Amino acid sequence: MLSENLNKINVAISENNDNITCTVEITPLGRFCRKKIYVDTKDVVNYLLQQGLQFIETSEPHKRLKNYKEGVSNKGTWVFLKKKPPIKKTTRKRTKKQ
Repeated sequence: MLSENLNKINVAISENNDNITCTVEITPLGRFCRKKIYVDTKDVVNYLLQQGLQFIETSEPHKRLKNYKEGVSNKGTWVFLKKKPPIKKTTRKRTKKQ
């Protein structure tokens, strides 16, 4: 859903040392946007995976953004933890016994 309506949705992705922050804003339903748009946490996760970002989902509460309902925000921010590369174990050289 997120990638289909990118002309009606503003997506800003920023990367800090350990976090990936994704801010999404939907154009409200009205004169400039005549289509109902619904953005969910799953949509944001799929969009970030399409962009090639490696991250770990956090345990934040599930968020929903709608542009057609009163009382439901049309702006939201998601914070994910970056996936750290695996640490390679160093092996010691074996010495030959003589």
